[in-house]
Amino acid sequence: MRTKILFLALSVTLLVRCNDDTNLTPTEKIKTSVWVSIVDASGNPVKDAQVAIGEHTGLTDVDGNYFFSSVLGNTDMFLKAEKFGFFPGSRRFYPSKNKIEYVNINLLPYIEKGVFNTASPVVITVDSKSSLTFPDIAVAHENGSLYSGEVHVMANSIYADDPDLSKKMPGNLTGINDVGNSFVLGSYGMLAVELQDGSGQKLQITPGKFEDKPLGDRSLP
Repeated sequence: MRTKILFLALSVTLLVRCNDDTNLTPTEKIKTSVWVSIVDASGNPVKDAQVAIGEHTGLTDVDGNYFFSSVLGNTDMFLKAEKFGFFPGSRRFYPSKNKIEYVNINLLPYIEKGVFNTASPVVITVDSKSSLTFPDIAVAHENGSLYSGEVHVMANSIYADDPDLSKKMPGNLTGINDVGNSFVLGSYGMLAVELQDGSGQKLQITPGKFEDKPLGDRSLP
């Protein structure tokens, strides 16, 4: 499981991961327009955030807005929003022909929650409701080779009682089960987590180090 960016669903501890898969099932081709509004966690406009729908891209204005005019896509579309210093945001939406769609995203800022050395296991407290447990030798470079040294843990939380949950979370809480059927997930909350070295380069969990735990487990790993 990579931690380039992790969005973890949790119930004080971990339960179900949310799906923000960008692989869309082919559907009817349509032309639509999309009004995008990007703000930070406090509701302030985010200028120069890059927004993308497939190959269509743009930068938000001083008010955090961008307008996609006559985008050719399908009835199941995916929008991504990124800016340095923030966790990536995304939203899956279902447009109609020749209508303007409105997509609102709240970008969560990187907040450093702790620093640890890969040689020793550690528990990093995110807030009063959640924490992250790392065993030793659990971190690797993006290419998969083992990383040794200090790890900076950037994290932000999105809990189920947050009135802006739908604007902060990635995707739209849809998933695919073991037999390939789509379904809707319920969220107990999420954590956005990114690991970095001292120069800000992204790190990941050592491949195979963590295994998925059954539903109801109260720790990670």
